[in-house]
Amino acid sequence: MFGLSNSGGSLSAKCCTYSVNSAVFIFVWVLLSVFFGKWNESRGNSFWSIFFISLLLSPLLGGLCVLLNPPDKQGVEEKILLSGEMKKCPACAELIKLEAIKCKHCGEMFEAVGNHGVKINQNKICLKCHTVNHFSNSYCENCGGETFVDKP
Repeated sequence: MFGLSNSGGSLSAKCCTYSVNSAVFIFVWVLLSVFFGKWNESRGNSFWSIFFISLLLSPLLGGLCVLLNPPDKQGVEEKILLSGEMKKCPACAELIKLEAIKCKHCGEMFEAVGNHGVKINQNKICLKCHTVNHFSNSYCENCGGETFVDKP
């Protein structure tokens, strides 16, 4: 009556096929919900909000919400700083590598003081005439001699 017949196989075999297909469907549904939740978390937003939207409504709707939801740049920046891979430039507040001695964004020169602290080099001293020069100068403005960083 409903398209179930006994010809070509048993009724119990067809029921098992339907239960396997539904289990695979549920597994893929939950897996996609986790995927979209993790994707949203990597953009600095909440994992759980998109996970539950995807789980209860549709993973496609969850993916659409991730695409339309702008990334939380401050949250991503905080995670990067806490990981210890990068630090903030004290002059322009942009993220730079921990080992960097010159900011790639503003050109500010500095040296590492501790694990995460930085100290800006304020000046360079001429080797010939001992004149104080700007930290970006390699040669003295007064006599043209070589300069070095004045370490207090």
